[in-house]
Amino acid sequence: MIELLKDERVDPSTFGSEALILACCNNHENVVKELLKDRRVDPTALNNESLVSAYYIGNFEILSELFFDKRTQNNMSKKDKNMFQIYMDELSNK
Repeated sequence: MIELLKDERVDPSTFGSEALILACCNNHENVVKELLKDRRVDPTALNNESLVSAYYIGNFEILSELFFDKRTQNNMSKKDKNMFQIYMDELSNK
């Protein structure tokens, strides 16, 4: 997977950054980190689906990576930021 991402013909942002969403759904932390290195990937795509997925699987590390990514901070509404901060607090206390 990592080698595939190095190929410039591969666009991990297609279909609403679905690759990121699937990596989150399947608890693949390393893949999430690699995908976030690509500026084309949008962690807030499809109404924050990657963040919601990370929350539902209960992975604080992935949720943190996504939440503190500058693209998330720039694109997310204040209301959504507050909601995800609550989610992060909840997961960190488990």
